[in-house]
Amino acid sequence: MGLFPFILNFAALLLWINARNGWAMSRRAVFPSFGSNNQNQFGWGKTGGGLFLLALILLCQPLLYRQFGPELDWSPKIEWGIGIDSAVPAGEKFTAVSVVFRSDWLKMDLLYSIVHFCKWLITYYAALFFFSIFTPRTTLQSSHSQFLRNQLGTFYSRNYKTQFMALTLGVVIFHTSFSLLFSHFGLMPEIASVRFILANVVTPTLLMYRSWALIAMGLIAFNLLSNYVYLGSNPIWTAIEETVRFLLAPLRRRNWIWRRIDFAPIAGIGILGLLLHLSSAQGLNLIGRLFR
Repeated sequence: MGLFPFILNFAALLLWINARNGWAMSRRAVFPSFGSNNQNQFGWGKTGGGLFLLALILLCQPLLYRQFGPELDWSPKIEWGIGIDSAVPAGEKFTAVSVVFRSDWLKMDLLYSIVHFCKWLITYYAALFFFSIFTPRTTLQSSHSQFLRNQLGTFYSRNYKTQFMALTLGVVIFHTSFSLLFSHFGLMPEIASVRFILANVVTPTLLMYRSWALIAMGLIAFNLLSNYVYLGSNPIWTAIEETVRFLLAPLRRRNWIWRRIDFAPIAGIGILGLLLHLSSAQGLNLIGRLFR
């Protein structure tokens, strides 16, 4: 049963991407490389149809969960970051927070459907902002930069500070608003003001950093593999190589080459893995015990 949310949210995300492309293209007054037929193809008709199907998927998910969830003893659950528990010793205050919904309650199933898709959307845009900030624009093909421009809109032409602040603010607003909604329905305990701020400002920022660290680790590992395995000639490999070079630039201040082997990518993956662990609940508790 847990596979159904993945498939449905993946389909909904593809519909959103297609609708966002269509909406961006329909707003342009001039299409240098597209004829009038393509304008109709990517106009409001296709965009509105995609958004209608997306809404239909989100509204049909609760019916699916309500019908089969109780029979399969399955309850929708969302990992909601890191919380602060005052009932445990000082060194173990941080704990992973999971929000569990009742599959036999249609209203909760609808809330789960919306929140789960919004988490997919936030993760998707976090990845887009990552590539927009860390990938040199000169290495991107026109089709790649056009896709980022269509998806990010006006933020694509902004500087990296504006992009970072926009993403952080969006994540914090999303996390805070739904945390309040969860507390209203009794899915999360009441949180004191200071703890609420810590849980809903620090936590989403950590989650964003963790998603960026995972993307960076994947790119570095892929680039390391491409140094020893020929993967053919493709402009996207060049973009990945330049992105990795930018990410590893702070480490290049030191010489990481020993016996003709470059250990900078390995060190980068190790540092990112350490940051991932330290930003988890177990890592924060470890830091708390060290400085207690």
